Amino acid sequence: MRTLSGVEDFRIHDFRRVVRTNLSKLGVDADTAERVLGHVIRGVRGVYDRYEYLAEKRGALEKWTTHLVALLAKNDNEQESSPQQQGRPSKTPHVARKGSRSPRVMRLRSE
Repeated sequence: MRTLSGVEDFRIHDFRRVVRTNLSKLGVDADTAERVLGHVIRGVRGVYDRYEYLAEKRGALEKWTTHLVALLAKNDNEQESSPQQQGRPSKTPHVARKGSRSPRVMRLRSE
């Protein structure tokens, strides 16, 4: 990961930070974003509110998926239009292919 990203001080926890930050950017409310990460809501609210928030977490993850697919598609488009990339296959994973969705993305949307 360090080699691909060019980030020397990368930690696996950075993925969680990126997801949490972007869920806020995408308009997901703070409690739902925290629950997506598996954090417990503390205090009286955490004691009395036993609802699982599955639909809300699903909605947040669908927003995140849509955001990632758009970023990867943009990256594909930039690579394809780059003079040094013309005639070379894209290095972006299959999920990023414009106009297609991975089985995982399709599963999220159909459930």
